[in-house]
Order: sequence, then C-alpha cells, then structure tokens
Amino acid sequence: MRYVLRYNPETARDMKKIRQQKLGKADKFINTIKKSLRNPRSRMTPLNAYAKIKNYLQKRGLTRYYFLDLDGHKNLICRSDSYARQKDVMFDGLLALETSSQNLSPQEVSQAYMNLQEVERDFRQLKGQLRLRPNYHWTEKRIRAHIFVCVLALLMERYISTRLTKLGLSLSRAIESLKRMKLGLMDVQGQNKKMITTPKEEHKRILKELQLQLPIMNKIKM
Repeated sequence: MRYVLRYNPETARDMKKIRQQKLGKADKFINTIKKSLRNPRSRMTPLNAYAKIKNYLQKRGLTRYYFLDLDGHKNLICRSDSYARQKDVMFDGLLALETSSQNLSPQEVSQAYMNLQEVERDFRQLKGQLRLRPNYHWTEKRIRAHIFVCVLALLMERYISTRLTKLGLSLSRAIESLKRMKLGLMDVQGQNKKMITTPKEEHKRILKELQLQLPIMNKIKM
C-alpha cells in the first residue's frame, strides 16, 4: 500500500479563511459570555456559561481549538489552544491518497483522484444546482428534454471552468467577482437609461477570456 500527499494552495487559502472566520465568531461569542459573567446584574453563572460555550463549540466542530473547564472553585476557564490552531495550519490544503498500485507515479495517482473527483462533482452538480432531480415531467419527450438541458448546462460550466484556468480562477470565484458589477436604470427626462458600474481589471480579464463583451450603454445627455 502506498500513500501520496497532494497539496492545493487554493484549498489551503480557503480552509484558512473559513477557519479564521469561524474562530473569529467563536471568540466574539465567548467574550460576550465572559462579559455577561462579569456583570453583577447578570444571572449568568459559571456553570451556565460553561454549558453555553461548550454547546456552541461542539455544534461548530471547534472544541479542539479551545481549553474549556471549571476550576475547583467553579470558576470558568476558557482560552484558545494555540498549538491546535498552529497544527491545523500545517495540514491546510494537504490530502493523503491511498493506492495499491506500485507503478503509478505520484502525478498519475493525483490525476486519477482528480478525474474521480470531477465525475463525482458532475453528478452532484446535476442533482444539485442544475436540478436534474426532482423531475416533474411525465412524458418521455419532456424527460429527455429536461435531461438534455441539464447536461448542456453542465457542459457549459465545464467549458467556462477550463477557460478560467488560464487566469488561475475557479468558476465560483469568477462569479463572485462579477457579482460586484451592477447594472442600474436611471430615469433621465422621462427615459430609462442603463448604467453599469466601472468594471475592474479582473472583470475585464474574465470577460475577455470568456469572449464576452460589456453591454453598450447609451450616453446620457443632461
């Protein structure tokens, strides 16, 4: 049995960002509980504070990042575990692949895994965002048409993703970037005029790579 380590810097950045966001919210929640505990007018007890914090961390899978306990005098002890946080950073973006093949190179093992991931992702896309199911059609003709449209949408998604690899962008990141462009309507002397926000350089690169042009806006005369 062989093990191959695969590292993805984009995944590492995403994992770090998500973890930091979760920990930031958890720190804020814990500080709020501690503040309430120090307030002499509050009915919060150390035991209640302990239960609230523990429940919050368990639901979000964050217990390993904190040391939480009650001391001998039933005082609340809650502090971040810096070792656990640093340890997770070391594994961000890493994936261990197991294979029984002794002939495949690490690159070939990684590519085989990626191919499998792509197939599984395509099925998830069809059943999820592209809504292959549930299917509310009853005649064979309509069912075939529904599946054809879903597969066509998947093909377009794969084509766009392939084009964006030259820019080092995923489809989701490109969509998030393009969402910052806004189209608005202005009433100018009784006429509706379309206006678009000034596109950033990243927007221009994405549109150029996808061979798309910005809509032509009518000039507004005041």
